[in-house]
Amino acid sequence: MRWFLVVVVAAFGVACGSSVAGPPAAGQTGNPAPGFSPAATAITALSGSGPQALTPIQGPVQEITIVAGERTREYYFEPNEIRVKPGKVRVRFINEGERAHTFNIKNRGNDWSDKFNFDTIFSGQETTVEFTILEEGPYLFYCALYGHLDFGQFGTLTVKQ
Repeated sequence: MRWFLVVVVAAFGVACGSSVAGPPAAGQTGNPAPGFSPAATAITALSGSGPQALTPIQGPVQEITIVAGERTREYYFEPNEIRVKPGKVRVRFINEGERAHTFNIKNRGNDWSDKFNFDTIFSGQETTVEFTILEEGPYLFYCALYGHLDFGQFGTLTVKQ
């Protein structure tokens, strides 16, 4: 019940545009560790649990295009909900915004590290990245640049057969 309440509070905070104030520490990207961040709590809510399975497999590559950008104080990925089957995934990442953005996929469970961490893409640029993901379930994808997660730049990658 306690986690349900935290998730509800986190979702409300994200919807209301709550963010953590203050500049990032030297060399930091993403949200600062101290303090409460509704967006960080939303990451935990999506994360699930279980061991990671990353081994090469044979099969067709699933292709996805994701556009990043911003509308005043709302940052976005379009689409922000993606479904793939376990296997190889190729993402064409396009930055149509005025600011730089990243595309990161968080590990499931209580591991706060990234399963996949891709380079920063600057305004007007695009890149293609390919990875293999085998474990079924929801994964959070987000922009790791300071404050972008709090401004709504995240989505869900659901892996399901």
